[in-house]
Amino acid sequence: MLSERQDLKDSLDVRAPEAQAGGLTGRAVFLGLGMALLVHTWAIYSTRVVRSSNVTSGFFSPALFAGMLFLLCVLNPLLKAFGRRFALTPAEVLTVCAMGLIGGAPIDSLFMFITIPYYMATPENQWARFLHPHMPSWIAPQDAGGAISLLFEGLPPGGQIPWGAWILPLFWWLLLFFIVAFSAVCVGVILRKQWAENERLRYPALEPVIEMAQDAGGASVWPAFARGRLFWAGAALSFCFLSWTVMTWFTPAIPPLPVTGKMFAFGRDFPPLFTYIDPFTFSFSYFANLETLFSIWFFFLVFVVEFGIFNRLGYSVGGRGDRFGSYDAASSWQGLGAFCVFVVWGLWMARGHLKAVWRKARDARYPVDDGNEMVSYRTAVFGAVFGVLFMVVFLTNAGMDAKMAVPLTLMTYILYIGVAKITAESGLLYVESPMTAQDFSVYLVGAKNVSPSSLTTMAFSYPTWFGPLTETAHVAKLSDTVRRGGRRLFWATGLAFVAVTLLSVISPLELGYHRGAENFGHSFVCHGSHILPDTISKIKEPFGTDWNRIMFFGIGAAAMGVMMFLRYQFPWWPIHPVGFTINGTDLIRNFSLTIFLAWACKALILRVGGMAFYRQCRPFFLGLLTGHVCAITVAFIVDWVWFPGAGHSVHPWIE
Repeated sequence: MLSERQDLKDSLDVRAPEAQAGGLTGRAVFLGLGMALLVHTWAIYSTRVVRSSNVTSGFFSPALFAGMLFLLCVLNPLLKAFGRRFALTPAEVLTVCAMGLIGGAPIDSLFMFITIPYYMATPENQWARFLHPHMPSWIAPQDAGGAISLLFEGLPPGGQIPWGAWILPLFWWLLLFFIVAFSAVCVGVILRKQWAENERLRYPALEPVIEMAQDAGGASVWPAFARGRLFWAGAALSFCFLSWTVMTWFTPAIPPLPVTGKMFAFGRDFPPLFTYIDPFTFSFSYFANLETLFSIWFFFLVFVVEFGIFNRLGYSVGGRGDRFGSYDAASSWQGLGAFCVFVVWGLWMARGHLKAVWRKARDARYPVDDGNEMVSYRTAVFGAVFGVLFMVVFLTNAGMDAKMAVPLTLMTYILYIGVAKITAESGLLYVESPMTAQDFSVYLVGAKNVSPSSLTTMAFSYPTWFGPLTETAHVAKLSDTVRRGGRRLFWATGLAFVAVTLLSVISPLELGYHRGAENFGHSFVCHGSHILPDTISKIKEPFGTDWNRIMFFGIGAAAMGVMMFLRYQFPWWPIHPVGFTINGTDLIRNFSLTIFLAWACKALILRVGGMAFYRQCRPFFLGLLTGHVCAITVAFIVDWVWFPGAGHSVHPWIE
């Protein structure tokens, strides 16, 4: 494996454009708002109406990348045609990107999920008996006048949307949602300097768009990244590859390519992996650090061996836990232990910076510069604390016991920070925590030690913890490109966030009442069918603190502690521990083969041609991204025109 020093040189090859005062112009904010709304509108229409691909899957979504391509390859050349002075600057382009990132954080599933306990209640599942008495009217709308049944079945001709039933629950959930998001911004501001400047995290997922934006204001009409043959070769390859699949939709005479992947296991009882190769992830991974890519697939193999042996021996701690965790309960708790040590170790290493932030928050005269942060350190510190307190108060007023609300809230923040840092360090587009804060808190405290209303409120809390810190942490990084623009970027992205949130609430309700939410075919029904029966089971058969699970938490924490010590104590230690935190999650099992191939490809390129050859190959991988995203767009248009309501998911090919 190539040295970390050589890969650090790679990371310095693509830098953000020089900071400019003109990044937060009126047109940049206007375009950024349009980008955020476009990304989210496309996602809603594609998944809810056309039933095509989920174009906002992943942290940096295909919809956003397609929007940035249109901005740089269509709109900006048109502006340059009127004169170079009209061209967008690199800082303006990245401002649009920062606002566009917000478009990929929908919450529409929440407002469908809170209706499921009423709509899907039957005498057999006993939801009315065990859940309804613990659901305050301000948490979920009542079915008075068919407010819920009509959402799923559609209004009769001439019927009116019963907005009155939604006013109270929407107000409180949106208030929680905005405060959670603001507190995530505050945490991102507190940690930005530590991650970006002190630890020099690369934020690899931003490197493609940073490279594409470098000459946005240049003299040439056509962008530099799209001028070479390598770019067009990569674009043609990925576009034709996916377009072939689109052609098979029209005639059986064209055989489909074997690209959808299947489950593969190394042996009986060993955890399977998915053999699908995702071009989007593969291309982004080329910009990531070799060491982190190696860590991810290496620790995935460690996970396969460890839990394959457990399965052969018949060892189990009692099921999977919840459906949002890792492979099983043992891997979830082991991963969570490693995850927590990863976060806590990082905060300990940042103790000097955090102390300076605290002193600046207490005394504005303290000599620490926070002028270019999105909010001042004082606002960030007190905003983060207020967010924690508000979440605890909200949960307790909704019916959750404080002894469960406190660990749930604190673990939520730990998961936010960990996922954001792993994304910033690895460049992975798909990152999920090894376990939810809900599963952690209920097995830590014990279901029999809390009230049934606590468990009911816990079920409702699943869709709310959407993990906004990943987006806001990267937005904070992009604020570096706008001199003295951090404060204005906060208001610009805040505007985009409010607009997208309102869109994500109003449009699904409009579509549901007019088309019937039963026709959406989205995962909110699937999530409810898992979460709510599991909640009923915990109410009917409560249990105490599960020490077997906590034992695996300790094993993961101890192993991660040793690896973190070795990494910081011995510079020659070759394995980055980041992969151990998420090695058993579904997303890693789905994309491990893609990540391995990306690592092997990049390692081979660097081994054969060194840094010069690596730089020469960058346009090819940008072309792969461009062709793939353009093909997804074409596939969506084809579904829209020829297969409305019965579309095809081509990103990713994971059903």
